[in-house]
Amino acid sequence: MKKFITIIAAAIIATPAVALTIDGSPRIEDHYKDITRKVPVTETVCTDRQVPVHRESFSTGKAVIGGIIGGIIGHNLGGKNNRHVTASFGTLAGSVIGGSENEVQGYRTQTNCENQTSYHSQTETVYSHSTITFTENGKTYRLNFQK
Repeated sequence: MKKFITIIAAAIIATPAVALTIDGSPRIEDHYKDITRKVPVTETVCTDRQVPVHRESFSTGKAVIGGIIGGIIGHNLGGKNNRHVTASFGTLAGSVIGGSENEVQGYRTQTNCENQTSYHSQTETVYSHSTITFTENGKTYRLNFQK
């Protein structure tokens, strides 16, 4: 019996495809299975959005008002001997801060792009195993094996 199985195993390894017989000799069948894999796909996605365009300008009227307020604050913060120094710094800072304007001049289109990864399913049929069926002394045997 072991000698017969050894001969069958040798025949299986030498047989590359399905070999079906009608006369009762061993029958070999190949079996396949479907495998589904997730395949990453990266795409660049771009979107447009409106962004404000700012214009810097200087307002003389606001600079004068800022200078007056800054001078008053500087005068009140300074001590008896330093009031003229703190008042002049306050006037200068108030006029610069008060006079500068940052206004929206218009809008421009800005394009932002980013990579986005998605996964697609891919199904493939691959070899699973083979089966040999044979009869010995009236008893049927079925063995699974890999080529």
